[in-house]
Amino acid sequence: MRVYGIDRETYGIYLFENKRYDLAEKQFSKAISYYPDIYTQLMLGQSLLAQKKCERALEESSQIAKNYPSLTDVYLYLASTYGDCFNNKEKKDEFLLLYEKKLKEQQIPLKNL
Repeated sequence: MRVYGIDRETYGIYLFENKRYDLAEKQFSKAISYYPDIYTQLMLGQSLLAQKKCERALEESSQIAKNYPSLTDVYLYLASTYGDCFNNKEKKDEFLLLYEKKLKEQQIPLKNL
């Protein structure tokens, strides 16, 4: 089943890059049904955001943040969702700060190398 998921994901990326967000959403959803993958879930959220399906985009990003709290990029997506979809500057800034904090936590000081 994994190969079917990867095929759908690849086609979804192609569609997304060509601004066919509605079709990309369907491919990412199908890919996840075959083989759940964090990257595909992120792309599904981005395709929803691009279509201004704000509630679903927020649900998708929130679920990813809950399941993968150490995944830095999801906080950037949450900031985008709140800023672009809901015009909520306060929440956007909150998630941008969290994103920056997570980035700093992942950095390895040069003296430790």
